[in-house]
Amino acid sequence: MLFAAKAAMSAGPPIATVGHAIAQDDDLEQWELQSPLQLPRHYRQLEVPSLVQHSGWYYLFVSTQNRPEETDNAAKQAAFRGYVASSLLGP
Repeated sequence: MLFAAKAAMSAGPPIATVGHAIAQDDDLEQWELQSPLQLPRHYRQLEVPSLVQHSGWYYLFVSTQNRPEETDNAAKQAAFRGYVASSLLGP
């Protein structure tokens, strides 16, 4: 399971990241939380993480913002980012 999350930092505000957990049973009632996926650390918000695995590569897509420091939502400019790695855990 992938989900949008915030990672605590030793200094400064939390950063947006993609959390993930692994189902421990077929009923999807027990989950084991894993370390967050590695992404650039400058995002303040991430949403709708989606993952595709194809030909030995992982493709992660997230919705975010180009200018998160802006106060007006339109000025933040919605963005869609994609990342590719040979392992789910990156880099």
